[in-house]
Amino acid sequence: MTINLDRVIIRTSTLSDANEVAEIHVKSWQQSYRSIIDEHYLQNISCGDRLELRNKILQSNDPNQIHLVAVYDGKIIGFCDAGSAFDSTANYRGEIYAIYLLEEFKKLSVGQRLLQAAHEFLAQKKLLPYVAWVLKANHSACAFYQKNGGIVSGEKIEEIGGKSYTEVAYIFGNSINIHTSQLSDISAMVSLSKAKRLSYEKAQPQFWRYAGEEGDKAQGEWFKELLEDKNYVMLTAESNTQEILGFIIGKLMPAPEVYNPGGSTLMIDDFCVKSENLWQSVGARLIEETKAAAKSRGATQILVVCGAHDHPKRKFLSEQNLSIASEWFVGGIV
Repeated sequence: MTINLDRVIIRTSTLSDANEVAEIHVKSWQQSYRSIIDEHYLQNISCGDRLELRNKILQSNDPNQIHLVAVYDGKIIGFCDAGSAFDSTANYRGEIYAIYLLEEFKKLSVGQRLLQAAHEFLAQKKLLPYVAWVLKANHSACAFYQKNGGIVSGEKIEEIGGKSYTEVAYIFGNSINIHTSQLSDISAMVSLSKAKRLSYEKAQPQFWRYAGEEGDKAQGEWFKELLEDKNYVMLTAESNTQEILGFIIGKLMPAPEVYNPGGSTLMIDDFCVKSENLWQSVGARLIEETKAAAKSRGATQILVVCGAHDHPKRKFLSEQNLSIASEWFVGGIV
C-alpha cells in the first residue's frame, strides 16, 4: 500500500472516535508487544474493556489532558493521550500516557507528529518536563523516543497480566545545558569515567584493569590540572536539575611531521555519557560543541578513542560521519 502522508491529519479526539480508538488500542498492543508480553494475555485483551476505558477518558473533559487521533482518508490509524503526570511527587510535571499506531503507519513520521502535538499542549499548560514510560524490551519504541529527544531517567517494574516487566522513563522538555567543565563537575566526571572503565575491564581485563580508588583520585587531580591547560577542550552536559549527564575532554595537538591534515587535531580520549541511551542526545550535543570549539582554535579534524566492544558508542560515532582510521591490537606477553 502506498501511503500519501499529506493525507494524514492530527486532530483532537471526540467521543464518536471511541470505538475505533479502542480497536486500535487492542490491535496495536497485539502487534507491538508480540514476543514481549505473554501471548495468552495479548490474545485475550477485551475490546469491550478498552471501549469502556476510552469512553471514560473522553468523557472526563480534564483541561490538563489532551487526546489526539491520527486520521488517514477518514480512518483513525493511531492515537495519543497526554496530560499532567500521574505521579504528583515525581520530578516531572507532564506525561505521555500512550502513543499507538497501526503497524503499517509506523516509521512514517506519524508518531512524531502526534508527539509534537502533545508536546505543544504540555508546553502551553506548563507541564514541562514530561515523561514517557516504555517497556524496556520494546526496542523500536525506545528508539523512537530517543530519536525524538527523550533522555533516559530511570526504570520501574510494571505488572501486566500477572507478570513483571521493566519500563524505562524517557524525559522530555528537560533541557541539556553544555558548559565548560568546572571544579564542581570533577567528582561526577570521575564517577562516570569509573563506570566506563569497569565496563571496559570486562571486555579486556588486562589493558583496562581498574586501578582502584587511588586511580580515581589520580584521575580527579589530573582533571583539575586540565581545567587550566589551554591545550584542552573540556565540556560538561548537565540537565536543568543540575544532574551531570556526560562530559568530553579533547587535547589539541599537531599531527606527526609525516602527515599534513591541514591543521591541528583534537584527540578525544575521555568521552562519557551516563547511559548508552544518551549518545543520540547528550553525546551529540557534546561532540557538536566540542567540534565548534576546536574549529575556532584552528583544528581541522577530531580523533575519538573508542573501545572495540563498545557498540553503542561506535554506532553513534559512525553516525557523526566519523570513520575508523586505525585500531589497536592488544595482548599479554608470556
